[in-house]
Amino acid sequence: MINFPNAKINIGLNITERRPDGYHNLETIFYPVQIKDALEVIETPELSFESSGLDIPGRMEDNLCIKGYHLIKKILMCHR
Repeated sequence: MINFPNAKINIGLNITERRPDGYHNLETIFYPVQIKDALEVIETPELSFESSGLDIPGRMEDNLCIKGYHLIKKILMCHR
C-alpha cells in the first residue's frame, strides 16, 4: 500500500500537558503546503522501518509509525 499524506508546516506549537498514555495534548496551527510525503506499507514476515531524507532522531520504538504497527498488530491478534 502506498499513501501520500499531506505535508504541512507547523507555525505554532504549544504542548499543554502530558497524558497518562505518554502522548501530549497540543495547541497548534498547521499550514498546508503543496507537497506530499510518501508512505509505503509492505506486508513482510518481520518488522522493518526505513526512511529517507532528514534523519529522524530518537529510538525506533518511539516512532509513531512503529507504535501504530504494534497497535494494529495487537488489535488484529485479539480478533483471531
